[in-house]
Amino acid sequence: MSEPKSLFDRIGDALRGGKHEAAQAAESAQEVARTLPDRVEEAIPQISEGFQPLLTAPSAAVSKSAEGFLPLVTVPSAAVSEPVVDAAAEARAEMAAMKQQMKEQELALRRQQYELEEAKRQAEQQVAAATSRAVVEPRTYTVQSGDTLSGIALEVYGNASRWPEIFEANRDQVSNPNMIYVGQVLKIP
Repeated sequence: MSEPKSLFDRIGDALRGGKHEAAQAAESAQEVARTLPDRVEEAIPQISEGFQPLLTAPSAAVSKSAEGFLPLVTVPSAAVSEPVVDAAAEARAEMAAMKQQMKEQELALRRQQYELEEAKRQAEQQVAAATSRAVVEPRTYTVQSGDTLSGIALEVYGNASRWPEIFEANRDQVSNPNMIYVGQVLKIP
């Protein structure tokens, strides 16, 4: 069974991956940022309770010979609580640093998402501009002696049976598909 990935590994995967991985990493980072302070605050009293047996006097069950060693075993309260407070302060500082790092990574992910969306928008604009330029100029064909609509369709489209398309596009100047005149300029759809 593989070991679960750390938050930083998941964020790294997100930076290399797509939007879906980035969204998952951002959610994970936000969840850790929300729950970590509570977990540290809950752990501090438990750590202090763990040192309590060192601070109390021996029970009546301790023999007289052991009582002579009591001053060596007893730890002053300040000496125990100071490391606990230091550890808690270090944990808070580390948590704040991690929270800041997650904010920076989330900002970087948002910036990357914005850049991708901007690149997509620009590409769509370029495609639209290229398409509009290609459609602007319709093709035309000037009728020559011996031409028919089916002959023109065969020459232009490679298929003579497409002559009705040319006829429909030129209804304004051709009333009978069998009667076209030399010099007539036909629109080719």
